[in-house]
Amino acid sequence: MSTDYSFIYNDEVSPLVLAYQFFLMFSVVCKLAIKSHFIMLAPWSLVRQERTKTLTACGHSIPPKSPELCPIPNAGNMAGMTTTRAKKAIVILMLMLLVPALFGKEPVFAQDKQMTLTEKIAEKIKRFRLFTNCEPVYLVVEGLGQSAAGIGLTESDIIAAAESRLRSARIYTAEAGDSYLYVNVNVTKRAYSISIKFKKMVLDLFSGHNSFATTWDVGEVGTHGGSSGYILFGIARYMDEFLVQFLRVNEKACERKREP
Repeated sequence: MSTDYSFIYNDEVSPLVLAYQFFLMFSVVCKLAIKSHFIMLAPWSLVRQERTKTLTACGHSIPPKSPELCPIPNAGNMAGMTTTRAKKAIVILMLMLLVPALFGKEPVFAQDKQMTLTEKIAEKIKRFRLFTNCEPVYLVVEGLGQSAAGIGLTESDIIAAAESRLRSARIYTAEAGDSYLYVNVNVTKRAYSISIKFKKMVLDLFSGHNSFATTWDVGEVGTHGGSSGYILFGIARYMDEFLVQFLRVNEKACERKREP
């Protein structure tokens, strides 16, 4: 079974297609310019310069060269030289645009498109990590060790700090489902750690099995100074961070579910 990456690239245009479209547009503009004689007009300063060089070279020739072998530059033949140079410049420019695209690198004019692609990939990743179609979130709180009692921190305090925020966002459920929020707090005499992980059911494409996996997590390690309130404040802060990102990704789904 092959991996499907279309969720990232399905909205994007190939750099080679962009380069080809620009090539067609630029070719039409150049052809119109040549037909309109804009590029064929040779600067008179260039004509005078070439005329002087030719006369000097022919004047010192012994015997004098014939007019056929020593043509005098004029606006007509100089225009032809200018047209040839312009065509060569057009070919070189087209190669500069097409070669990077052929080797997998986007041309300069497509850099904005690349930035858009990067933003879209980041948005797809956020959606993968937290999108649940606004299904309610089940809460799991790991049990505390004995050291927590020394600073007055209880498991019910942690449950209240986390559950109250899930309820205020109207995404809490007491029944286990395909996703849950895991909260783990460890306390020692002087230090503590907070770990909050969002786990949801994912499919392993290689084995075809479903299992819970951590798709979003946050946490910290520090010293508590003997204050349980300091730890509870950290839990509340991370819960707010989770809810902001979760509701942002599931906003449209939640609005549909709350419609009468």
